[in-house]
Formats: sequence, structure tokens, C-alpha cells
Amino acid sequence: MEELAQLRQTETDRIEAEYQRRLVLIREFTRDGSDAERQAIENLDAWKTQQNNELTTKEKDAVQARYKAEIDYFSNLESLGVSSYDALKASMEEYYAWAQQNLPEKEQQLIQAQIAGADARHAKLLQERQDEERAKLQELQDIRDEFHSRDLDNSGDSYGKQLLEVDKYYEKMKAKL
Repeated sequence: MEELAQLRQTETDRIEAEYQRRLVLIREFTRDGSDAERQAIENLDAWKTQQNNELTTKEKDAVQARYKAEIDYFSNLESLGVSSYDALKASMEEYYAWAQQNLPEKEQQLIQAQIAGADARHAKLLQERQDEERAKLQELQDIRDEFHSRDLDNSGDSYGKQLLEVDKYYEKMKAKL
């Protein structure tokens, strides 16, 4: 952002210097108060306004491109499995705050939709991770129960095995609810 501010200042200084140079030429080669001088100054003012508008547009485009690149970077990290959601969310919120001041309403709505989409994807990803973890834990518990059941078979404790089977049944019913 500092580089962008320095670039804007440099360009503003260049435009102002060119404006002053042309103004001196107009005043030097036209009569004071003449229609030609007035018309030339109006044209020069229009040129300066156009240059400033172009500079503002370039600056907005550069800032927008920087935010989009940053968001894409964090999105790519997230898709690769690197936990960068907090940085992505912060970057998107910063972009939205900037957009509220500098972009039209339609683009602001698009950015807000992107933020909502990122939140939904993150929630889905967290749910998938939790489901995977539960499945792994259930698999480990099933293996543990199987070994325990075999141990009870080997020791001849059929009553303990029946109790274990009842416990497993109720655990499965509880998980279904």
C-alpha cells in the first residue's frame, strides 16, 4: 500500500508539473482575458481532471488486484489443506471494507457473497474433518471391542461377552440418534 501511495504521489506531482508548464505556455502565448486563453485554460483543466481520474482508476484497479491476489493465495493454501482460513477471512473483510468506500454497490454485494461462500466452505470442511475423526475413532473402538471380545472368548467369560455386545448395541443406537 505504501508503494501505491508513493506511486500516486509521484504521478500527481508529474500531472501538476505538466499542468503548470502548460499553463505558463498558455499565458505566455495568449492575451490576458482573451477567449483563446479562457478556452485553453478550460481545456487544460479538463485534461488535468481526466489525468487525475485515470490515476484514481489505475489506483483502484491496483488495490483491487492486490486484494484479489491475496485472497486467491489464501484460498489456494486452504484448498491444499493448509489452515489459512483466519488469514483468508481477515483479508476478505479488509477487502470488503475497502470496497464499501471505493466500489459500486453491485461489486460490494459480490464480495459479500464471496465471504459467505468462504464461510460455508470452511464450515463444510470443518464438518468433514470432524466426521473423518469420528469415523477413525469408531474404527479404533470397534477394533478394541473385537480384541476384548476375543479375550473374553479365550477366558471363557461368555457373560462378560454378552454384556459387551449389549453395550455396543446401545452405543450404536445412541450414535444413530
